Amino acid sequence: MKNILIYGGTGWLGRATLSYFENNYDQFSITLVSSINKSFTFKDKVYKTLSASQFKNLEGLNFDYFFNYSFLTGNKVNSLSKKEYISETDQMIEATNSFIYKNQIKNALLTSSGAVYWKNTDKETAYSIQKNKQEHEFTKTCTDMNVNYSIARIFGVLAKQYNFNFKYAFTDFLYQAKNIKSIKIDSPNKVIRSYLIFEDLLEYFMKSEESLTFDAWNKNLDIYNLAELISKIYECPLHVSDEYFINKTDNHYISEDFYFMNLFKKSTEAIIENRITEIIKYTEHKDNQIEYLG
Repeated sequence: MKNILIYGGTGWLGRATLSYFENNYDQFSITLVSSINKSFTFKDKVYKTLSASQFKNLEGLNFDYFFNYSFLTGNKVNSLSKKEYISETDQMIEATNSFIYKNQIKNALLTSSGAVYWKNTDKETAYSIQKNKQEHEFTKTCTDMNVNYSIARIFGVLAKQYNFNFKYAFTDFLYQAKNIKSIKIDSPNKVIRSYLIFEDLLEYFMKSEESLTFDAWNKNLDIYNLAELISKIYECPLHVSDEYFINKTDNHYISEDFYFMNLFKKSTEAIIENRITEIIKYTEHKDNQIEYLG
């Protein structure tokens, strides 16, 4: 039986990971750590969550897989002072380090961000600074404790169990299509992202036998193409200004590291469309919904 811990277990990626194991493995034990201290049901099972303080107190346990998804998003920089943001994320980094040192971990996955490449540029923020620090500390701790690790830098993600509480292009277009019955692209500039099919990362990690830091993505997509795919799936109109196509000021957030992408060259636009359709249908099916118990 695989023994698993997910730090950030009730977030988008945590829930997608839970559904991945439910669909692909018969026997496993999952411990979920979350800032949302609620139990929930999924696939007729009740899952309890540990708080951050309970997570800090775990000691002498064995885990086959540790998924580290917990971090304050970049938009939190706007609601906190830089000092507060760094202090809170430092505590999260330290909690992870302590957990790895005090327990036996075989394999660990950290989801990082393409923002690490903003270091020492005019784009640098408290988020990018702390993400670089998180990567450095995670690498050192895993190396010290002989843990096989993967650090996956993500630019844009397409995953099951998407969360409308977080506004990304994908979730924003889904929300519009589902609730407004049409999609509007507000950006006056072209926006291109390196998108990851999240389950491909999980498949990679479960088979990986080497410690590596890499950019995790399948295909570069203009958000117009993404919106167009979603509008087809929901059969709703798509509205975009002419400026979007003629403005030369492009907003690119794309990878130049092709290691992971080359492992999944099958990801043509048609396949991406099919995968997005699967993600949407899976998450919206009532039998796949997570129900919080309070």
